[in-house]
Amino acid sequence: MSRQPLTGAGKLGSENERPEVTYQITQRADFFEERVGLETTLKRPIINTRDEPHGDAEKYRRLHVIIGDATLSEVQTFVKLGTTALFLAALEDGFFPEALELEDPVAACWEVSHDLDMTRSYPLVDGSSMTALQMQNRYYDWLAKYAEQNTDSPVTDRVLLEWRGLLDDLEVDPSRTADRLDWVAKKALMEAYVDRGAAWDDPRLAVINLQYHDVDPAKSLFRKLQDRGRIRRLFTDDQVRAAAAQPPEDTRAYFRGRCVTKYGEKVVAANWDSLVFDASETHLKRVPMMEPLLGTKELVSELIDNSDTVQELLQGLGGH
Repeated sequence: MSRQPLTGAGKLGSENERPEVTYQITQRADFFEERVGLETTLKRPIINTRDEPHGDAEKYRRLHVIIGDATLSEVQTFVKLGTTALFLAALEDGFFPEALELEDPVAACWEVSHDLDMTRSYPLVDGSSMTALQMQNRYYDWLAKYAEQNTDSPVTDRVLLEWRGLLDDLEVDPSRTADRLDWVAKKALMEAYVDRGAAWDDPRLAVINLQYHDVDPAKSLFRKLQDRGRIRRLFTDDQVRAAAAQPPEDTRAYFRGRCVTKYGEKVVAANWDSLVFDASETHLKRVPMMEPLLGTKELVSELIDNSDTVQELLQGLGGH
């Protein structure tokens, strides 16, 4: 619940019979109704228990995270994913000295989203209370210590640096994060209209609410802000285009991506854990990829480079 100021994309108004607000931090908070559950749309739970590991079920489980908005800001997305990865690593290692357990996390979900000043305190089961930012600072302290003791990664160091900067600026004045957080940047655009006399129910604000996220660069308000230097970047357009076309080299994604590129018309199906090829034989050929850390560039690049046809690739993999 406390991470929502870091993961929100901003939303005009409220829904799902929640209290009326002109604007809130996240798009999803109003729709969470249960603590734990299997559903993703009906009685949407904070913790979703869908168990689809997309890998060897004896070794892996999949945590299906459905809380947290889709974000456009590169810094925000980096912090969202980086802090989640760091948190899960520390959780697996049993590092946390205590749990921060809210008395009513379902109510806190939308309450945090509606609290634009982030000053409201939420009761915990131990009788104390904390604001969302106080909880985030507690997690930051724990995870910075965990990283110092257990990791040696410049990526983790950068995650902690960006996280710290966001928390510090949110505590002083949320508007200072308009160059990194989507919900703050979008709110600033709407407030510019309100300052010129528009009401919060003005249709122009509803257009901003959607057009900020438009996937067409020519229509996207986010892209206009980014191109004008008002949204800070971590990557260049060339790097983004390369990432969209070139798979990462250290997981099975490399094998899948290279096969789709080289043997595209012969790839009948491509999933997380398998590829199905039409090898011009009686039966289709399925190649399982149950181990996420196999299929790397180091292991398969030479084989793919030297296999002009799917038949040669399958033969090189063992012929089955």
